[in-house]
Amino acid sequence: MQEVLNELRLLREAVDITPSPFALYDRHNRLLVWNKSYENIHHEAFRKLPRPLPTKT
Repeated sequence: MQEVLNELRLLREAVDITPSPFALYDRHNRLLVWNKSYENIHHEAFRKLPRPLPTKT
């Protein structure tokens, strides 16, 4: 389990430092991972989401 959590952390770090907008969806079209650039482009949609958003692992 710890290995999976480490892999997820590395993925999130890589996404966070990517300057281009980036998002990862699952097969049910649910947003799983995104970076700040993506959030900034879609700020109106993110503004409507309940707060707090799920925390990053």
